[in-house]
Amino acid sequence: MLLHVIEDWMKNTCRVWFVGVVLLAIAAVVWAVYMPRGPSPVQGATPSAQQAIRIGIVPERDIFTQRKRFKVLGDYLTSKIGRPVEVVTANSYRAILEDLGKGEVDLAFLGSLVTLMAIDEQGANPLLRTELPEGGSTYRGVLFTGADSPVKTLKDLAGRRIAMVRTTMAGHLYPIYMMHEQGLLGESNPPQFVWVGTHDDAVREVLEGRCDAGAVKDLRLDEFERIHPQIHVRRLGQSLPAPEGSLVARKELDPALAANLVRSLQEMDQCPAGQKALSEFGAARFIP
Repeated sequence: MLLHVIEDWMKNTCRVWFVGVVLLAIAAVVWAVYMPRGPSPVQGATPSAQQAIRIGIVPERDIFTQRKRFKVLGDYLTSKIGRPVEVVTANSYRAILEDLGKGEVDLAFLGSLVTLMAIDEQGANPLLRTELPEGGSTYRGVLFTGADSPVKTLKDLAGRRIAMVRTTMAGHLYPIYMMHEQGLLGESNPPQFVWVGTHDDAVREVLEGRCDAGAVKDLRLDEFERIHPQIHVRRLGQSLPAPEGSLVARKELDPALAANLVRSLQEMDQCPAGQKALSEFGAARFIP
């Protein structure tokens, strides 16, 4: 008898469940067909007008410090062009080139070598570069060592450990060229390349004794010496000047949007809000 009671209960439960599902389905159809539709969340605006503009960067110093600098710039641009501007950090220069090619970033701040690669490989358009607070808009590559190091000349780098930064003019192309010019690369005891993430990392590798020499941007080395006046280095050689901090746009970026961004950046030094943002960013102005 107990089994019959359980069977009847299960049959009734299934009927109730089935009827409930059917009623819910009918209600959903009625709601979809007859309920009035409200306005779109961004009524009157095209989707592209609300889409964030993404600016890619590659750290050449402490990542948190660098993101803070560029967030200041992004916030200023957001206020000027009426669209959100986001800062996207790539983990390498090669990665940011790929991001430009895939359209995952709209613009990028790049060094001189990677700017040329972006133009050649991705068809990117160079827009502006930064002018430094102390004047000038260029940097140089530097090969350096500690002031008390036995390394006195470039020739002394044979067999030594050199901290370098991939895909950069100052930390890669320049030191390779100079060591080739000195005949060091073909010797039986060539220098040993130690690849690090940023120019600041290269400075630390030398000053903390893990490498005998380093190859970096002179601007980063200059700043390190200003912050740590008790530390002294010996500069073994330096490159010709190269453009500092170029802003490039992906090939498909709307020309009208690019022109608006360029105008907003070039006018920053002409208003108090822009001057404040430039000061926090670490530039005097943007120039062609």
